[in-house]
Amino acid sequence: MITAFLFFSKLIEASLRKMDWLKLYVSRVLRIMPLFLLAMFFLFLLVAIESGFTLKESLPNLIWHTGQWILFMEPDVNVLKGTKYLIVGVQWSLAFEWLFYCSLAVIGSLFFRIKTSITTILLTSLGLVVFVLIIHEYYPILAWEKMSPFLGGIAAAFPTRNQRVGNFVANPWLTPALAALLYLSLLNYSTVFSPVPYLCICLIFIAIACGNDFFGILTLKASRLLGQISYSIYLLRGLLLYTTFQFIIHGATAEKLSPLSYWCVISGCCAVLILITCQTYYFIERPLLNRTDIVTKQVRDFIAKRMQPSALATKEAAVIANSVLHHTAEQEAAK
Repeated sequence: MITAFLFFSKLIEASLRKMDWLKLYVSRVLRIMPLFLLAMFFLFLLVAIESGFTLKESLPNLIWHTGQWILFMEPDVNVLKGTKYLIVGVQWSLAFEWLFYCSLAVIGSLFFRIKTSITTILLTSLGLVVFVLIIHEYYPILAWEKMSPFLGGIAAAFPTRNQRVGNFVANPWLTPALAALLYLSLLNYSTVFSPVPYLCICLIFIAIACGNDFFGILTLKASRLLGQISYSIYLLRGLLLYTTFQFIIHGATAEKLSPLSYWCVISGCCAVLILITCQTYYFIERPLLNRTDIVTKQVRDFIAKRMQPSALATKEAAVIANSVLHHTAEQEAAK
């Protein structure tokens, strides 16, 4: 929902001016991939530990499975059943997220009349096909339901541009009603994708996007920090939980924990996770994201240099062609 809201808002704004597609996609790569690759490193390290550092499948298969994981697929690695559970299977949502990113250029060109090069359309369309195939192969169950939150985010992109609507839903008097919707959606339904809780969550998100801060809770420094490190929390929590319950508190011991002991362990994991994810955000995520402009310029310069020889060759060919035509004309005139 947040992804759709942010980037559909960019499309709306770009309909009034030019969209820098290269910068958009560079920013997405820098935002998502470095931390994901770090998570993959620890995932494969855990696989190696569980496998006794013994290669149990052929090297080509291992390389192939590594490539699949980098593209957000979830094959078992080194014959370790349920490899995806080491990271609690969170990579599925990134496949859907990249599906949405790859659709932006097409949507922007068709519905917002944003000037987009043929190269951008072709490359993003290719990415769109790739992620459709990945989702069809690995995440077909409830695929349409999993994509439905994007619609909620898209819906939120429009009322936020209406000051009257924004003032209405941001009013504190509406917050108790939103809290009631939150209670209804989270505690009375088994899945958020049912029509009623889905509609409730969409309404709550629209209100938050318009400025409702739930009596200031969402603008607290702690809340904003948790928002900043949420991607790190999302990716790394499974690895920490697996390490805790597999190597620190072994499975047999964990089964005997009382509810109080269990929640004490989980609370400790939460504290450790926040400390770790603060470091990954401040030393990996934020610095790389702040380099978006620099990397975009480097990529653009690289493309320009790669295109330059062909441009020179075209110019030389034109000169030669003109010379031949001129020489031919002179011969005709002499005849």
